[in-house]
Amino acid sequence: MMPPVDLQPAGWIGPLFFGGCGFVLWIWWRHRLRQIAEIPRFVLDRPFCRDDLIDLPQLQRLIVQLGQAVDWRPDAGKNRRFWERRPGAWHIWSSRSGTCGDLARLLIVLCSTIGIRARRVYIEGERWGHVVVEVDGFGVPVIADGHADPVTRLTEGEQLTLTAANYVVRPTAQIGNRWIGYGYWSPRLRWLLPLPCWNRLKRVRPPRWVTLSMEILPLEISLVLLSAVLLGVLCC
Repeated sequence: MMPPVDLQPAGWIGPLFFGGCGFVLWIWWRHRLRQIAEIPRFVLDRPFCRDDLIDLPQLQRLIVQLGQAVDWRPDAGKNRRFWERRPGAWHIWSSRSGTCGDLARLLIVLCSTIGIRARRVYIEGERWGHVVVEVDGFGVPVIADGHADPVTRLTEGEQLTLTAANYVVRPTAQIGNRWIGYGYWSPRLRWLLPLPCWNRLKRVRPPRWVTLSMEILPLEISLVLLSAVLLGVLCC
């Protein structure tokens, strides 16, 4: 008589599968980082080294020219499929088009490759909002906004000189959409939290790991990674 067959997966399958997915993802991301680190050379049209971008005038020029290189399309996000709603930084640069949020993601990831901490800031308006980037390393956190919209655009000299609070009160050419506030978390969370909790949370800067996990990985890679984690847990 044949002994019963054990159909339970071996204990090493889950960790091996999860580790393999993590290794492939690490190789993929290292390749993307090398590509993204080359973007300033194409934008500034000259060779550069890591220390050059710490210089304030060079970074101001990079932000403005990066905004000019990426074609602003305010309706770009409306026509995307679900898994394209959060494109990666390299996809944004390759397509040379996107929204203010896409440009913010590209700038945040680019800053991370040269050792500068940055995070997105959601600007609240009376009718519609905007997304800019807050950059550390210049005494106080200051705003970078390479967005090409002529009614809100910062000049090269204004880049990295305004705090978020000063940016909100800065006069713009907008008609009927005065800036009324800002926050560091997506306004979508407003509908999940009581108003007093939301008003406190939105002014709390997210930890670095939250910013990088939300900005570095495109949505489809995040879904694959989450699926790998769940499958690895189930197989353990």
